Amino acid sequence: MKASLRPTSPRARSLAVIPFLLALTIGIATAEDFPNPPGWRWALAPVAADFWSMSNEEVLAINNQAEGGAYSVTFGVDPERITEYRAIVFDDQGRRHEAGYNSAVGNDKMGMVSFHFESLDTEITHVGLEVLPPEGRAAASRSAMVRSRELGIPIMAYPTLGESYDFTLTAVDGRTVTAATHRGKVLLLEYWATWCKPCMKGLPQIQDLAASVPADRFSVVGINFDPSADKLRSTLAEMKIDWPNVHIEPGPEVIDLWFEAAGMRSIPRYIVLDPDGTVRLDTNDTAQAVQTVRELLAVD
Repeated sequence: MKASLRPTSPRARSLAVIPFLLALTIGIATAEDFPNPPGWRWALAPVAADFWSMSNEEVLAINNQAEGGAYSVTFGVDPERITEYRAIVFDDQGRRHEAGYNSAVGNDKMGMVSFHFESLDTEITHVGLEVLPPEGRAAASRSAMVRSRELGIPIMAYPTLGESYDFTLTAVDGRTVTAATHRGKVLLLEYWATWCKPCMKGLPQIQDLAASVPADRFSVVGINFDPSADKLRSTLAEMKIDWPNVHIEPGPEVIDLWFEAAGMRSIPRYIVLDPDGTVRLDTNDTAQAVQTVRELLAVD
C-alpha cells in the first residue's frame, strides 16, 4: 500500500460502468501546435475547451465545465499510471496553465482523474492531457533540476538502478546531508510523511533495522513531506528517531518538481544505495527495502 503525492484524494473506490461515448474529432489540435516540455507527450492532444466528450486508444475525456468561469475536466486513464498525467489548458493568448487541483479514484481497470482550474483572467480555448512516459523521465528530470536551481528549491535527481547517486540537502536540524558523507555504508533513503498511513506503519520496521545492524555500516536519511517542519520535529522526538530528516516545504510547484526530477509518484518510497553509492533498489515496499539492506550487509 502507498499514498500518492499528486492526487489529493485516495484512489480506492470502485468505478461505475462508464457508458460508451462517441469520440469527437472537431477541434483536435496537433502536437506541433502545442509543444510539450522535455520528456512529456500528449496522451490527448489539446482540443477545443468546449468539447463534451472525447476518447482515443489511451484516454477517455469528459468535460465538466463549472460555473463562474472555473473549468473542470475528467479523464479515464490507465490506473497503473494515474499519477503520471496532468491536464493543461491554453488561453486565448496561447499561454499554457497547469491544473491547480486534482483528485483521483479508480479500480484495476480504469482510473478517473479530475482536474480543476480556477477562473483565469483570459478565456480558456483548449485543453489537453499530458503524460510522462518512462522513456521521458531522464529529460524531464534534467529540466526540473534546472528549474529547481533557478527557484532555489532543494531537490534530488532521478535514481537509476546500477548508477551512482549524489545529492546535497539540509536536514531539519541544520545538518548538511550528502551522499558522499555516507560512502562506505549502506544508505537507505526513506521518503515519508506523518499523514501517510503506510509510511507510519513502516517506520518501526526501519527503526528495528537500524537497531539490529552495525551503525558503522548502515545509515538512514529521511525525506519528509509533512505540512510543517514543526510537525516533523515533534514526530521525530516522539518516536525517538535520530537519523537526519530533510523537510520538503509543501506546495504544488514543489511537489511537481519532485515528481519530475526525482520520480516521486507515491510514498513511502525507499532508495537503497550500496557502500559505493550505487542505486540498488527503488521501491514502495518496506519489507523489500529491509531485506535488500540486510542482503547488502550480509546479516540475517
